[in-house]
Amino acid sequence: MNPLRLTYALVMAMVLGLVAASQALADWHRVETPNFIVYGEGNARSIVREAEELERLDRMMRQVMNVAPSSDNPKLSVYILPDRKAFQVISPEAGRNTGGEYAATEFGITAILLRGTDNHVLFHEYAHHFMLHYFPSRYPAWFIEGFAEYFATADVRDAQSVKLGYYAPGRLAALNHQRWISMETLLTATPRDLGADDRANYYALSWLLTHYLVSDRTRLQKFGAYLDGIKHGQSWDSALRQHLDMTPDELRAALRGYLGGSMPYGRYDLARTTVPSQVTTLSASASDFLLISAALQRAVSNARAQALLTEARDKAPLHPNDPLALATLGNLEQVWGDDDRAEQAITRLLQIDPNHVDGLRFMAQLLIDRARAASVPAEKSAFLAQAQRHLVKAMDVDPTDFRIYRQLAIIRSFAADYPAAGDVDTLVVALSYAPQVSGLRVRTAQAMRRLGMNDEAEVVMGVLRNHPHGDAPEPPSEPAPQ
Repeated sequence: MNPLRLTYALVMAMVLGLVAASQALADWHRVETPNFIVYGEGNARSIVREAEELERLDRMMRQVMNVAPSSDNPKLSVYILPDRKAFQVISPEAGRNTGGEYAATEFGITAILLRGTDNHVLFHEYAHHFMLHYFPSRYPAWFIEGFAEYFATADVRDAQSVKLGYYAPGRLAALNHQRWISMETLLTATPRDLGADDRANYYALSWLLTHYLVSDRTRLQKFGAYLDGIKHGQSWDSALRQHLDMTPDELRAALRGYLGGSMPYGRYDLARTTVPSQVTTLSASASDFLLISAALQRAVSNARAQALLTEARDKAPLHPNDPLALATLGNLEQVWGDDDRAEQAITRLLQIDPNHVDGLRFMAQLLIDRARAASVPAEKSAFLAQAQRHLVKAMDVDPTDFRIYRQLAIIRSFAADYPAAGDVDTLVVALSYAPQVSGLRVRTAQAMRRLGMNDEAEVVMGVLRNHPHGDAPEPPSEPAPQ
């Protein structure tokens, strides 16, 4: 063979191979496990590994908290993001040092993590998610954060056992080198009440106090009584003295001694079974639309939404008849753009996939918006009836999507007799699938109060007393379409 031809063939083979490799690295993958849906770009195996570690954390938490596995819980969507630019598509307001975030809104529940970031932030937020789902109650703020910090340091690298109780180096440094805040501040403040230095010390002390209380059976039993007292309105100092048998000074001394001693950690053996996972390589549209779709599950400003709409309109022609592109464009058009364009995109999506849950929800919202604008009662009723049919179909496909029940309640809110007992039941079902969503709690409590269910409303709202992400906003009387 001619050596020049041989050289040319070799070079071309290398070029084609490198192109194929770069395309494979750019692919987005979806990894679904029993409790998570994890999205990531690049090496699918690394995404599977992240999902497996999350599953180990979940299994260990269930073992510690005596929570049985469940097959009908909504799965948490987690996005492993390749760089800061991708991170800011979903969370444009995040600081440059932010490596992970969690958001639970009436439009979706998501967690995001910058690739290469320590799992501490993600595990911390998942602990909040787990607590609110299985043990929603009125807790003191320090315990909400201490609980999350306690589980955030779990070592899940071993597939057969998880270690729990280790310290985070940054928290230990805060305890050893910073001035401690007072015990009164620790037991009564929330993180947002404090400046940066005190806040770091607050998180560290919350972890230490939680570790101290749960590491001993006798202290743990007393702690249960303490939490019950706080839940029922007992003051912090009275609960401390009555249930933990300590004054603030004695508690401070006990924590100093505990920190300087040999702090125990636990090892939890996991079943010798592999984590079942389904790996899907997403279509090419994921590079343009997946992160926009994730951003729309959070609170989005009008200015930001208009920029995303412009971007989606520019890129949609590159992905004709692609479900992700159509769903994302349809959602943007329906809320912030053109009604006819929204209907066109969502209609085409449902022609391609009649059981597309998001498409059914978006079409229902389009019809709800038209009902809101209709001046003729018969037209209004017809739009609402069509919207309800789409939601019933969506519920048949995914009965765990809380947003479906929320929209059904919105349809009922047009009726003169809203809220009725059945409407509260619908909102309670939504809340059972998404107890982490503050706005949904407020909406449910509002309906309860209108029926005179004030005690029940107080229980629903009590969970938000020391909510880690700030006070929940009151939802509008006529909810923003989504």
